[in-house]
Amino acid sequence: MRLDGTSLIASVDFESESCGDSSYSAAGVQVTIQDDGNVVAAAIYDFGDAPLEFDDGTAQADLAFTTVQYWRPYDQIDASNASVELIEGATASGASAAAVEGALGGANIADTDIERYAQLAMSWQLDHDTTAANAFYSTFTTQLSSKQYGMQVEGKTWKYRDIYEQFLQRRAKHPNALFIWSGDYPTYQENGTTDFYVILSGEGFGSAADATAWCPANGYSTDDCIAVDLQ
Repeated sequence: MRLDGTSLIASVDFESESCGDSSYSAAGVQVTIQDDGNVVAAAIYDFGDAPLEFDDGTAQADLAFTTVQYWRPYDQIDASNASVELIEGATASGASAAAVEGALGGANIADTDIERYAQLAMSWQLDHDTTAANAFYSTFTTQLSSKQYGMQVEGKTWKYRDIYEQFLQRRAKHPNALFIWSGDYPTYQENGTTDFYVILSGEGFGSAADATAWCPANGYSTDDCIAVDLQ
């Protein structure tokens, strides 16, 4: 697994004795990657655009997933234990994404499945990031987003897929970014904003002033980025 911009790139090894030294060029093939029982990436590929070339029953391909096609940060996926499933005859939702540095782009799976996997990913992320977030009881970081499901802002109604996609986009830019539920932390409990999904940059600062100065230095306005501690 690696990241290219905001795209997840998975290098996948295929094995099939029956393929021998032939090519595999099926269209409408859903590739689903699971880690610890959770779907962490899925998209539908047309291998007619980039056939798998088998040599003695083995082939390799780089597959690209957009931020609505994967549901875990790339470096939190255990590639050594991940499983890959191929299902032929899948129906794509829209056109295939463009290739990314030679990695084949795929089309979206059904919107209902994207929403479901995003919601599950959010629960996993909240649990995963708790320990790192606790460090900011005693020091400052910056808040990059605060969203509710169904919130109408920035020209759309935010669903789980939108909230988690924004987290993946922020984390691609800030590798220490964390995902938290505001109701779990005193600073939000005290001001009554306890039902928001919050993205923190995960950068540590010794003072609120230093944290505040980081925001414009990194291209954020005061509407999007504020200094915060969690105590």
